[in-house]
Amino acid sequence: TGSGDRWSGLVMESQYSNLFLDGTTILEASPSITFGGGNLAVNDGFISRSSSSRPLIEVNEQDGGSFSLTNMQLTDASSSCIEIIESTIQLQIFNVEFHACNGPVIRAENAHVVIENVIIGGGSSDGFTLSSVNGSIEDVNALEFNGVGHIIKLNYINEDLFIKNVVGITGESPGITGANNRALNLESINLTGALGIDFDSSSGVLSDLKLAGYGYGTALISHHGRYSDTLSVHGLEISNYSVGIDLHADGPDTTLPLMLTNAVISASTSLSIENYPMVINNATIAGNVELSGAIKVHFFDSELSQEISLYNGASASFYQTVKFTAKYLDIVKPTS
Repeated sequence: TGSGDRWSGLVMESQYSNLFLDGTTILEASPSITFGGGNLAVNDGFISRSSSSRPLIEVNEQDGGSFSLTNMQLTDASSSCIEIIESTIQLQIFNVEFHACNGPVIRAENAHVVIENVIIGGGSSDGFTLSSVNGSIEDVNALEFNGVGHIIKLNYINEDLFIKNVVGITGESPGITGANNRALNLESINLTGALGIDFDSSSGVLSDLKLAGYGYGTALISHHGRYSDTLSVHGLEISNYSVGIDLHADGPDTTLPLMLTNAVISASTSLSIENYPMVINNATIAGNVELSGAIKVHFFDSELSQEISLYNGASASFYQTVKFTAKYLDIVKPTS
């Protein structure tokens, strides 16, 4: 502890450095830990109170080594709790609680992370702000999040970043957002509040989404999409929003269709689509459906509660699967 005065904290800048801390409290350092190489493992610790617009933990470019935080509490930072400028090694963060980071809980660029079982508490502007990051993030609890920003913001995710089991309440901005992503891979996302999810110029796979609103706002937005690959949504539940899905593109030929499979959507306007083609398979849709622009939207094995409104050359096609069973004397016979 600095006893009220800030100090430089623990600095690791050599690949030959080794530091293993267990049950350690670090207070009033700016930053508390600066990691630029070596082997660092911190377990069962408490880190708090940085100043001078510095994070609690700062990770810089390194050549080899290891980094591990487990069973930790990080709180009361000036700019963010963890700032990762660049990392060539796997950064492991397990069972960590974040509170009052002021800025983002974790801000990372050009990094490889493995994050599991973390709590994003109150007092932070954002949860994870990630750009050009790969690895995995699993079991994120953001039910206490109250920031003006996002629970997760993803930009330029073009490689292998898998995100699974996120539960949270949105703050003043979309819960999960981002732009210019080529390889989104999100699974088991449960968000309450508006706006739920908002992506721009992004493709990839979103699976098992549950979005619940308070009677206003939009659940899911995709604007512009990508022409190189599609955005696919598998398993979607939307309830109690003004708008369920909002799609917009600059023109019908500027993006591949959004693929939606196994969906239940209930909103005042379930689908609001402009210049963005779409293919829907096995969906139950309650609410207005509005299509605009010279696009084609295909519905397979889907139920709609209301007629579709078509504007400016939009068209909708409906297909229903029909199954035939061959029987002889009430015995099912194989067919070819």
